[in-house]
Amino acid sequence: MASLKDNLAYIFASMTIAVAKHLSLKQANLFGSVLGNLFYHLLPSRRKIATENIERALGPDIDRAEIDRIVKEVFRNIVRTFIESYCVNRLDDDKVKKIIVSSDLDVLKKVHDAGKGAVLVTAHFGNWELLPRWVTSLGYEFDALAAIQHNAKIDRLITNLRERKNVRVIPVNKSAPRKVFQALKANRFVGIVADQHDPSRSLIMDFFGRKAAVPRGPALFAIKAGCPVIPLLIRRESYERYFIIVGESIYPSQIDGELEEKICEISARYNKFFEENIRKYPAQWMWTHRRWKI
Repeated sequence: MASLKDNLAYIFASMTIAVAKHLSLKQANLFGSVLGNLFYHLLPSRRKIATENIERALGPDIDRAEIDRIVKEVFRNIVRTFIESYCVNRLDDDKVKKIIVSSDLDVLKKVHDAGKGAVLVTAHFGNWELLPRWVTSLGYEFDALAAIQHNAKIDRLITNLRERKNVRVIPVNKSAPRKVFQALKANRFVGIVADQHDPSRSLIMDFFGRKAAVPRGPALFAIKAGCPVIPLLIRRESYERYFIIVGESIYPSQIDGELEEKICEISARYNKFFEENIRKYPAQWMWTHRRWKI
């Protein structure tokens, strides 16, 4: 049975979506910023986590005033992400392609033409929720591997927002690996957000100079399926323009070594890509997560 806290969260989220239905992208940006400012003040524990994470990762390079500015923008970015994604999902493909742009569209075509699908690995950066919509606007099919939220009502709400024509959500459970391999075999793109703590702690590597637990899944799926890992980030430039940052495609067949060595090398490459871009645009990453638990 859902708790009072869970029910209130669901009611608030439902009301927010009801408002978002009537907003333009410009209005969504403003609405998200207002709510982000509100959550900045209402969630002191998350504000503290973000501040401490930034201090330890970037502290030597920036002062406290800049850290505070980044933390405030992080909260705005998180809320805007979900409101904007709802608004963008209402748009037709031609409009989506005008507001989500990339300097390297050939990378997806090349991989799709090869017929083995690809693992698109991304982070909670910019508006990560727009990745499926961008891919499908180009005419491809997309599966999103997504963690199951502890609040069942919120989980259903988010899943309904994410699933649309040519987009399917694969919940992280026992059947997830089988469904991922089926999707790749069907030449679909599989998106994985891979920048959070891996509770299994099976793969430990440096991230911003500190030990972090990194998920093995993206690399292992690609190795077993014989397809590439493509690192991608979606940077927000304005309320109606997002830029796709495309990393170098990682082909497991081009990496020497045994299975574990390949997993480590692939994971290290896309984590380096994440870190380099987070350093450039720190306000666009979700610092509110306890990333370092080692």
